[in-house]
Amino acid sequence: ADASALYIASPTAPNADALVTADAVNLSANPDTRNISIVGRCNPTAATFYMARLNKPTGATVSIQLFRSINGTLTQIGSSVVVAFAAGATLTIGLRMVGTTISAELGGVAQITVTDANITAAGRVGIRAYDFLGATPTTHWHLTRLTAENLAVEAAPTGMSFTPATVDENA
Repeated sequence: ADASALYIASPTAPNADALVTADAVNLSANPDTRNISIVGRCNPTAATFYMARLNKPTGATVSIQLFRSINGTLTQIGSSVVVAFAAGATLTIGLRMVGTTISAELGGVAQITVTDANITAAGRVGIRAYDFLGATPTTHWHLTRLTAENLAVEAAPTGMSFTPATVDENA
């Protein structure tokens, strides 16, 4: 039977505002329904996270999708976006989470953006794979890079002031 697997990094991110990206390459022209996802704000104990997913049904397209998981129940948030795809091509998928604005990106461009306040706490980042029982080193999705970036805007220190410097152009 097909199954999913969730692989998460440790430790928990310093805050909830983050961008998770991964380079994904699919080596099969027709890998059935296999998909690969990146996750953020993940609480593995509660099976709670946001997820941007590349889904490769059949043919020369791939769909990017955005989900949330609450207590292990996946719910698609926003509509799927279908893009052209060629076997062997590298796609950079992103999951941007800033406050209640959650986006799935492809190549650094938002494809799906929703407002969702169900998961607001910082969590872990990672990947989720589904239906990979027949995958081999030369077929299906492969991740070649996974990164997480802290997007929190730090407040300016209080009690400090800055005075513009006087520049002597003749010096």
